[in-house]
Amino acid sequence: MKKMLVINGRMADAVRWDGVNLPQIREIAGEKLMEPHLCMGFLYLFIATEDGISQCNEGDWVAKDTDGKLYVLKAEDIDA
Repeated sequence: MKKMLVINGRMADAVRWDGVNLPQIREIAGEKLMEPHLCMGFLYLFIATEDGISQCNEGDWVAKDTDGKLYVLKAEDIDA
């Protein structure tokens, strides 16, 4: 699922990680997306952000603002 978000006053393209939409996540994160990690049947993503390496779990959102800054946002923060 894709949507536009406002993060720190800037528009951001965002994609929700559903466990299978790796091409969409790669489109947003580009080279900052690290090798996915399979553990106990779940595929975990790790993305290099300005704040360090962020883990992206199923249901979380990956967003890139107009300045190119990447964010990993927990589902409960977006869906609330």
